[in-house]
Amino acid sequence: MGILGRMIMVIGLLSILAVIADRRNMGKLMFIVADVHGFYDELIAALNDKGFDINNDEHIFVSLGDLFDRGPKPKECLEFAMDLYDKGRAILIYGNHEDLLLNIIRTGLVHGYDKTNGTVDSILSFIGNSIPNFLICILLMYFFCIKMHLFPVKAK
Repeated sequence: MGILGRMIMVIGLLSILAVIADRRNMGKLMFIVADVHGFYDELIAALNDKGFDINNDEHIFVSLGDLFDRGPKPKECLEFAMDLYDKGRAILIYGNHEDLLLNIIRTGLVHGYDKTNGTVDSILSFIGNSIPNFLICILLMYFFCIKMHLFPVKAK
């Protein structure tokens, strides 16, 4: 692992420590996952196996990134995470696969690796495999990214 990779890993660990130390989360049980990659059924099975209760306000879902791409149900993973986030019960840290999606949104360009990594399939899953809705999806994802503070919005 290069120096950049180590720096990113340290920043990620510091982010997690800050989240855990946040007084609003004291006494709450955190269920931390990473690299789900669109495998929704496996995610839910693992959470259930560890006692996660979707109706328990004391259970916090934490994703360390790579929530979608590659697996068969990226839309379900995103909807699950966003539902909990909207209820104040999820902490979402984006990884390199979220970054791939953000790059498509920021630039409007789709590269070959976006197909092989599953990013294009994730986008098509989000919009129901309807290519004419691609621009609508990009706009919705743009506002999702602003809401999640995944890239800064400059004030005028």
